[in-house]
Amino acid sequence: YKVKNFSHPGHKNRDDSGNKVLLVTSENEQKFILTFRKNIEHAELEAEALKRISKVKGPVPKLINSSKNWLVQEYIAGDRLSSVINTENKDLCSDLIYRGISSLIHLQEIAKNIHLFKSAKPVCISKYWKELEVNALGSISELTQLSLPNIDRNKIIDVLTINPYSFVKWDARPGNAILG
Repeated sequence: YKVKNFSHPGHKNRDDSGNKVLLVTSENEQKFILTFRKNIEHAELEAEALKRISKVKGPVPKLINSSKNWLVQEYIAGDRLSSVINTENKDLCSDLIYRGISSLIHLQEIAKNIHLFKSAKPVCISKYWKELEVNALGSISELTQLSLPNIDRNKIIDVLTINPYSFVKWDARPGNAILG
């Protein structure tokens, strides 16, 4: 395939991780998502997860090819959840939230059935990470100018402890959810 053009879905530099995502359009108008993962282990895990979940018809893009840090994925057209959820229509908003959560639960059921958790090393399990998450509540409070309620930090940290380990789709965010 010859590349006709490319763009950056979302933001050009969404984070400082070194990861990059491009929407590539070929000369014959086929579209693909080209992803670079700075961490090769993450790239390999993502490729494995996409292959295994799509093999059982899970709601993820098909992996077209991968090589080391690079992945080529199927492009799925449609509105992103993040662009339509900001609505004053409370019924629509509730339906979108319900559909998003249902999709994540469905993905976790698939991952459990195909034993995907055995391929993935546990992440975000350290006490340090959990404390960062609890501290984020204060940051959200400051940004929204809403007062932070009294919270039991230890109870929140306990809730963030997952036993047994389970697969979590780490890039599950509204910007990655396509409405179907």
